[in-house]
Amino acid sequence: MASSAFKLVFSLTILLVSTQNLSSVAAVVTSALPAQNPGVAPVPSSKPTKVSLALYYDTLCPGCTNFIVNNFPKIFTSRITDIMDLKLVPYGNAIVGENNRIICQQGPKGCFLNQVEACAIHAWPVVGNTSQWFSCLRKPGFNAKPIMNCINITIVNETSALIPSHQYVPWVTVNKVPLYDEYDNFLKAVCKAYKGTPLPRVCQKPTTDINPEAKSNSN
Repeated sequence: MASSAFKLVFSLTILLVSTQNLSSVAAVVTSALPAQNPGVAPVPSSKPTKVSLALYYDTLCPGCTNFIVNNFPKIFTSRITDIMDLKLVPYGNAIVGENNRIICQQGPKGCFLNQVEACAIHAWPVVGNTSQWFSCLRKPGFNAKPIMNCINITIVNETSALIPSHQYVPWVTVNKVPLYDEYDNFLKAVCKAYKGTPLPRVCQKPTTDINPEAKSNSN
């Protein structure tokens, strides 16, 4: 996932924390999916394989919000995105009940907001200027139907297929290996997993400079 997709989720998280306005958030998905580029063959690359960093989270989880707003942006300020790919999965600790109904830990509101972010990530994997999203999201009168009609089943499948299963959120994996309680040390884990050279400057710092200051409260 492009770093700009995280910026979209970051903007949504800030908006939810500051307003808790669902009608404003409904503005996220109001147009069709971007057109695909047909018939273009991939160009072989000799660059080392990027590290895969995945964050499984819940939109209304306080620990997830704290982690995303105060900790996770370090992947961009440190320029470690040059050696890693990011995947965001807003599903949390939800379970699938009878008739395939999704039951969320934070209730229907949590399900709705997880769905908003999943649909936004799916519809707009590449986003431009983040500041434009604040303006767009605050415009009233958007129809919420496109969001309610958007169900990204792959989010459910990806979460339920985790090995080992996730135990709480935020749940962070590096190359599909969970960091467990050390999820705050994701920068160190990404640096360690990368096999290429040169290393980003952040990976050349002492461990104490790489590690974040404090651990979030997980749910």
